[in-house]
Amino acid sequence: MGVNESFPAGYNAQSYKELLEGNCKKYHGAVFERWIEFLITLDPDNIREEYTRFRDSFIQEYRPTNQNRRIANNFAFVAFAGELATGAGLTGWEMERETSGHSWAREAVGICFKSALDIIGNGLPIEDKKALEHIETLLLENRSNFLNGALGSSFAPSPCWGYRLLIGAPTVGEVFYIPPTIFAKNFCAVMGEKETAQLLKKYGLLETEAGRLKKRMQFSNDNAAENHRKPYYAVRQFSTSDLIERLTKQAD
Repeated sequence: MGVNESFPAGYNAQSYKELLEGNCKKYHGAVFERWIEFLITLDPDNIREEYTRFRDSFIQEYRPTNQNRRIANNFAFVAFAGELATGAGLTGWEMERETSGHSWAREAVGICFKSALDIIGNGLPIEDKKALEHIETLLLENRSNFLNGALGSSFAPSPCWGYRLLIGAPTVGEVFYIPPTIFAKNFCAVMGEKETAQLLKKYGLLETEAGRLKKRMQFSNDNAAENHRKPYYAVRQFSTSDLIERLTKQAD
């Protein structure tokens, strides 16, 4: 399940599992009394102030959104307890790692917290994140399947997924004009067609007409009468990670 990133020399997954199980049965609770004895020597007011500084530093480093702040507080609490236990000589860990400047406890908990954010999402609900990452990947990997709508061409890629146009200031990038059939078939693996379009619109990634989720356009390669515009889903080029960063800053 990814609990261990490596095994001690001479151990494989099974033998290390057996070692941990045996030691847990033999030694469980052995440190608890010394931990309690240590805690009751601490000044409550001082330890609260230390924890507040530690928690604020932890939050500043990992920058969780407001919706994930409570979870971050819980991880920070565990990391702080780990540092206290290390300082009391109860863990056998080094107090500070040269590579990061953090304690082993804080670094280990930080790795777990970042993994948690990957699962629950940070700034984006997890289903939104999955859907957007799917769309982003498809657009990047299949850009050559979109005709340049500004140039026109007698050559059409196979498969042809629509058209792309460069947009300028204030946001430079491309807009991909995707026919509804192509959009529904390829871009809606996580949620339905309408829900996917509404999701893109929600985050400002879909160009629309008033009252519609689609935008009507006519390109020189369209086999249609003059002035006959077809409906497309007009998806702006985007980066999911940049979107998360923007939402995180807005939350702050």
